[in-house]
Amino acid sequence: MERVRFSPALVLTTAVALAAIAAVAVWGWLALGGLASESDRRGDAEVLGAAVAIARHSSELMAVGSVASNATMDRDSVLAARAEIARLKSALAEQVALLEGGGAGAARVAGHVDSLVSTVEEIDGGRPDLLRALLRGEQAFQELVVTNTRALFPAIGASVDDQLYFMLTGESDARPAPVPAARALSAGELQRFWHMTAIQRDVGLGHTMLSIASLVQEPTRVARTQESFDTVAQRLARSLAYLAEDGGPELDPRVVPLAGGLRDAGSGQGSLFEDLEARLELAVREREQIAASEEHHAALLAELDALAGDVRADAAGDGAEERASERQITLLAVAALGAVVTLLAGAYAARRAA
Repeated sequence: MERVRFSPALVLTTAVALAAIAAVAVWGWLALGGLASESDRRGDAEVLGAAVAIARHSSELMAVGSVASNATMDRDSVLAARAEIARLKSALAEQVALLEGGGAGAARVAGHVDSLVSTVEEIDGGRPDLLRALLRGEQAFQELVVTNTRALFPAIGASVDDQLYFMLTGESDARPAPVPAARALSAGELQRFWHMTAIQRDVGLGHTMLSIASLVQEPTRVARTQESFDTVAQRLARSLAYLAEDGGPELDPRVVPLAGGLRDAGSGQGSLFEDLEARLELAVREREQIAASEEHHAALLAELDALAGDVRADAAGDGAEERASERQITLLAVAALGAVVTLLAGAYAARRAA
């Protein structure tokens, strides 16, 4: 049997070829595996980055848009907040778009973002009306406070003092001549004094009730306060009617119109109570919307946490690792086939050389 002799050059060439095939196979195997891993990492990083951005933007949106309206807000601050809400809405939309195709979790995140943005926009849309109501109510009450404390209270107090002094001494700066101090007091004088003191008492009560009403935050308490004020207003009406007919010279002429103004401030159309009810309706609606936005925000953050926890499982479902594994097997088969062909070619060349 003829022996095939392999020349050193042929053996070296064959060995080098096999080594090259093996090196290429190993490099390709690792590269394909690395590509799959890198693809997973890029997908995970994109989803996690979007989730973090959504959480941050939604918290900023809550800080800007989901706050109760108050008297410190003005037109400029409302417009600035509206512009910031629009910016954050756009930023959230961009981040939500990065989650498209992310499955049910991403869809739920998008739904919570839409609900949160919609509720904040409702709060912002109703804020101007509520602020106008707050400003109108505060202005009306402050005007009433100034009028009562600077004019009505001093006027009725001085009138009561002058009337009492006249009844005791018969002297009065409002009368041209004194009357005998020992005279009997007339029924008219007693009635006049009684109505003056009644007005003094009732304007104090009415002022206090309107002050309390200005602090009421629940619509259910307005009716009870208004009922108490109506009782005071009825007493004021009787006393004012009497003094308008027979107030006497000791009665300050400002008392009847100013006390009537206090009565009218809490009664009838356009009263402080009517404005208060309308304002509280707006305030209650705003509080409900703020509570709803807080619920949407909490649900969004919980969904983002769940999405971040499931992101690896979601990324694994895209088939990247499976496709890389298939390519690795194909590469191994091709490398094995190349090695066999190389060996056969070497054997054939050796036989020809012999």
